Amino acid sequence: MKEFLAGNITWMFGAVVIAVFAFRAVRVLRKAKKIDSEGVETDAVVSKITENWDPDTAVSSFTTYVQYTDENGELRETPMAFTPGTEHSRGDRVRIRYIPGERELVREVRTDG
Repeated sequence: MKEFLAGNITWMFGAVVIAVFAFRAVRVLRKAKKIDSEGVETDAVVSKITENWDPDTAVSSFTTYVQYTDENGELRETPMAFTPGTEHSRGDRVRIRYIPGERELVREVRTDG
């Protein structure tokens, strides 16, 4: 009986973890689609790149921040969504899209199709 319960608890925990990741993935994709369809396009400059170290997995990831002037003429600094196939350095000029009033994320405009 204990083995049966332990197996079911493990299975249920795994299902919850998968569901959480799936929910987050759908949310990110919906946000990206909204930025692409409703976003305002403007020029930006890469202002900083931060390293995010995960000691549990011994893996680094990087967050690229850009500065841009929003629709109200205010200077903003916002993280840019990862775009596969791109690599930036501080000071690079990029074209971005963002949703006015929603400053948590911008996307790079791709010109290569």
